Amino acid sequence: MFDHVICNPPFFNQSYKSDNHSRTVARHTDTLSYNDLAISAYNTTHTDGRLSLILPYQSAVVFIECAKKAGWNLEDIMYIRATPQKAYVRALMAFTKADVKEIMSEEMIIEDKGRHQYSDKYIALTKDFYLAM
Repeated sequence: MFDHVICNPPFFNQSYKSDNHSRTVARHTDTLSYNDLAISAYNTTHTDGRLSLILPYQSAVVFIECAKKAGWNLEDIMYIRATPQKAYVRALMAFTKADVKEIMSEEMIIEDKGRHQYSDKYIALTKDFYLAM
């Protein structure tokens, strides 16, 4: 059993597929649905287990519903936009099996001062993973 499942799951539901089969399997939910992911993570974590993942913004609502049905409770969500003028592109979500009184919700802009001018929040989030930060 796991304490925490952290996942960058297949992103795409019913969208254009690559001619490269491996690439399609890795990127599309055909072989790992959101429902299956939520159930599997729930069944392989301890009673106080957690699930964290990133998905396209448009898929967040769909995944949240699958997660609720599997027994997860949304605890945190961060909506990501590339620049202040652009629409949300991603959602970072954290789920718990425990009861949640209030969902923490926030926004992050990746480039807030111009091209390749990363926001302080983005740098803080990624500095341990990107050498250039």
